[in-house]
Amino acid sequence: GDEGAGRPGAGHVAGAENLDHGPSLPSRPVVQIALTGGFCAGRENVCVSLTESQREQTARELRANFALSGLDDETLERTTGWTAERLAATLDVRGAAPADVWRLRDVLERAVVAAGRPPVRYTVLTESSREAAREWYGIS
Repeated sequence: GDEGAGRPGAGHVAGAENLDHGPSLPSRPVVQIALTGGFCAGRENVCVSLTESQREQTARELRANFALSGLDDETLERTTGWTAERLAATLDVRGAAPADVWRLRDVLERAVVAAGRPPVRYTVLTESSREAAREWYGIS
């Protein structure tokens, strides 16, 4: 039957029971967008992970804005303080920290605008999903 119904955490992602769900969680439901295949949690255990298609789309949008920015790899590495490997992983949205992906998104968007061009719009890392990213990744 419905063995998990009504129990706290029903419908959660495997392994989420090992998380500290202490008082530090917000009192309202939170959706965490896991950029690297992680999990989501919150008062209601709402979970959304990026699909492979969404990761690929985000990588295309990051790379398009990188091209529009006029920056080269070395300048972007210096700007972010990242190694070439970390930058590549973040541009590919593979094995990168979610906060890095959001930071790169913002750095590239500012660089494109500074170059006098309109940036490619982000369809996954939208302004409306920024609130969840703030809660979970500490982005600004």
